[in-house]
Amino acid sequence: MVGKEWQLSLGFVCVILGFLSAVQFRTQQRLSSSLPDSRVEELTTVLKEAEKKRDSLKKEVKVLRSNLSKYEQAASEGESLIAVMNTELKKMRLIAGLTKVKGEGLIIYLEDSKLKANLAEDTELFLIHEEDLLKVVNELFAAGAEVVSINGQRMIANTEIRCAGPTILVNGTRIASPYEISAIGSARGLESSLNMRGGIVEMLRAVGIKVNLVKSSKVVIPAFSGASHFDYVEPVEGGE
Repeated sequence: MVGKEWQLSLGFVCVILGFLSAVQFRTQQRLSSSLPDSRVEELTTVLKEAEKKRDSLKKEVKVLRSNLSKYEQAASEGESLIAVMNTELKKMRLIAGLTKVKGEGLIIYLEDSKLKANLAEDTELFLIHEEDLLKVVNELFAAGAEVVSINGQRMIANTEIRCAGPTILVNGTRIASPYEISAIGSARGLESSLNMRGGIVEMLRAVGIKVNLVKSSKVVIPAFSGASHFDYVEPVEGGE
């Protein structure tokens, strides 16, 4: 049944593509006629919109064909459709941060400075702030980190890192020094990026903040444990 549904969907999209191609052809014919400039502009806009819709539907057809091919191959090899869909679901859960993961990477330990400020210095300079964590996390992602967590809080698309008095909020959870930032990726590449001259690690160490980088062949990062709410966003259908 599922295979037939995919075939019907594919056939429907192909019909739409044919219709849009016809619209485009007819529009081009009309444009070639002697028309006022305002009408030509209007029809040109229609043509461009038709072309955009056509290109979007072509992409959709490509995806549908790919999925159909995948399901047909699974059926021919005796693999159940449910097994294929479960595999895809696992991939989606991994991308969404809903799966506990492990891999090679780097663990960064940060702790507030023990130095005492003199009368001319601001004590805030010797503490770790949310912007410091943001800079470390951004540097890790820029260096190729695939997954990052702070004190066990998994970074996802809408994770916030912001000041909350003497603590910092991450995924709505209060955390404080010492901080443990875990990242999965090339351990050597991540370490090299953080240790670059004039980088965030050098800046933190300059004010006495303790920074310890530990490469590991098995960094474990927990799944995102919070809840995501979407009150305004909704998926775009087809070529919208």
